[in-house]
Amino acid sequence: MGRSNNQKGFTLVEMLVVLSIFILVSSVGYFPFQSYYEKKQLDYFVKRLEQDLLFTQLYAISHEKITTLDVYGEFYTIRNALNEPMILRRYYPKEFYIEFYNVNMGKKMIFLANGNIYRSGTVRIHYKNKKRKMVFQLGKGRFYCE
Repeated sequence: MGRSNNQKGFTLVEMLVVLSIFILVSSVGYFPFQSYYEKKQLDYFVKRLEQDLLFTQLYAISHEKITTLDVYGEFYTIRNALNEPMILRRYYPKEFYIEFYNVNMGKKMIFLANGNIYRSGTVRIHYKNKKRKMVFQLGKGRFYCE
């Protein structure tokens, strides 16, 4: 028995053309999204670090004690003295790298009991191929992000 000419359906070539168009359209949207995701990851980390620094400063003022934010390989801690228990420990992904540019600053940010920062300096945050810079100025414990 033969096929009738009025049967409807798609040929293999038509389906391959549609699938190739679908793959092309879906892959075009993936690459810009990856860059956007990396930028948002860095923005989120810098914002959280900035909030933790403000918390450290306010803790120093409210408790009238020297308070530090110490940076280690995969986490940072907030403590008010070496012999007292730590206040906060926050882990961050291994892809982030925090680099200190001022040798006098060490790997910590120290806030005095009045809220002023102990040493000025610059901190760079690296995430894959993106960078952010935090600048700490003397007096009133001010810092800003670039």
